[in-house]
Amino acid sequence: MWGSRFKNRFLLGHREDLPSAKMREAEDWYQTQKAIQKEGWKSKAPDLYRTRLIGSIKAGMNEMGVTNATYYPELSKRLKMKNAITHLPDLTTANLRRVYNAVRADVRKFRHSFG
Repeated sequence: MWGSRFKNRFLLGHREDLPSAKMREAEDWYQTQKAIQKEGWKSKAPDLYRTRLIGSIKAGMNEMGVTNATYYPELSKRLKMKNAITHLPDLTTANLRRVYNAVRADVRKFRHSFG
């Protein structure tokens, strides 16, 4: 099923036909599909779901080379959060998801600018 979706997404006859120039886009596609698969964790395993979100946020921040002290205030302002981000586990699940989405978007921009 996933192989067919991949081939349809990138208009390929075979997965091996993917041009190297599209590898980064393919990686992003797989990450998105993986996240979609894990959406069920939100209700079935909420602690694991939150842990995975926090891990992904931290990994994205590490990839971009940003620190909590510099990135959290900027991100809080951009997301128009009532309370500034100070500690990810203290956020509601909804706000944690908003931060996750913003960080993933920032990582894509970062990769694009340096890729």
